[in-house]
Amino acid sequence: MKNRLVILGCLVTAIGVSAGCTQSTHTAYVTVPTDNSVQGYRINNSSGAFQNLPGSPFPAGLSPVSVVVHPSGHFAYAANQLGNNISIFSIDANTGALEEMKTQVSTAVSPVSLAINSSGSLLFALNSASANISVFAIASDGTLTPISGSPFASGSNPSSLVVSPSDKFLYVANPDESGVEAYTIASTGALQQVAGSPFFVAAGPIAISFDPGENFAFVADSAANSVSVETINSTTGALTEVSGSPFAAGTNPIAVTTDVKGQYVYVLNLGSSNISEFSLDPTTGFLTPIQDNSTTANPISSSTVATSSSPVFILADPNGSFFYVGSRSGNTVQEFSIDQATGVLTANSQSATTGVSPTSMSLGK
Repeated sequence: MKNRLVILGCLVTAIGVSAGCTQSTHTAYVTVPTDNSVQGYRINNSSGAFQNLPGSPFPAGLSPVSVVVHPSGHFAYAANQLGNNISIFSIDANTGALEEMKTQVSTAVSPVSLAINSSGSLLFALNSASANISVFAIASDGTLTPISGSPFASGSNPSSLVVSPSDKFLYVANPDESGVEAYTIASTGALQQVAGSPFFVAAGPIAISFDPGENFAFVADSAANSVSVETINSTTGALTEVSGSPFAAGTNPIAVTTDVKGQYVYVLNLGSSNISEFSLDPTTGFLTPIQDNSTTANPISSSTVATSSSPVFILADPNGSFFYVGSRSGNTVQEFSIDQATGVLTANSQSATTGVSPTSMSLGK
């Protein structure tokens, strides 16, 4: 059988997708606005090696800056900042290739950030120039329909939005007001601002992340060179700063994330081209810089790891082995391995060349 191999009842295709056994690879999609496209890769779960998907790069709208994969793995969505719309893609189950579906769906002005709730029923688009949030119901075929009342107002010039792990709340980082706007999410997708919102943090909040248990929110403070940590009220969604916050990071933090277990926090620093590494106290939310003593002959004390120049995004692989960092100047997606015992990240030999500046990444199945 051409390009196929049967091993112990598992069918493994030429690109590494298996049927009837544990999948050994997963897909990744990266927005490259200057090419008006989304690049696609298949990543080996064990080695971390990247392979271009057939047909990549995939045409999108004008300046796609944010991409998100539906939880089902059947669809992907790209926010086209200059087109003021969203491209909808179907994902080929065998190859991972993208095919744009039907007409692009209009948003308000300058969509810059997308998020989907965990059930896959709602998509949220943050529109920076019009200062609002478009909300869409997602049909079983992946198509989008604006919900009643959309778009919902936000503060001026918002930078990014995220949905909390419980799907109960949505948060928007707003550098202009040095605050985080919080909303409750109704079953219909309607947004209602939380009492006390916006919640003020250090200067220049630009990105937000959570621990898996939704106990804490982490905010990258781009103008303060710090990361703020906030406790989350599980009933109201209100934020309260933890003792010791904000914590010093590198220069111009631009993104923040945790490992899949929520033991460590990583802050990506655009200006200093590195990652600040912290361990997280699961009770208090206090962050402690990780001590890297990996050089046994001459132990060093450090809480940062260098990246390619001008990094713009960081995300953890759901399998827990790798982190991915997109470099604006290096035109790459760089891969890091994590030491599960210490939380220390190490750049490995795997990476993907994007050719032009990447802006976001989302992982599929």
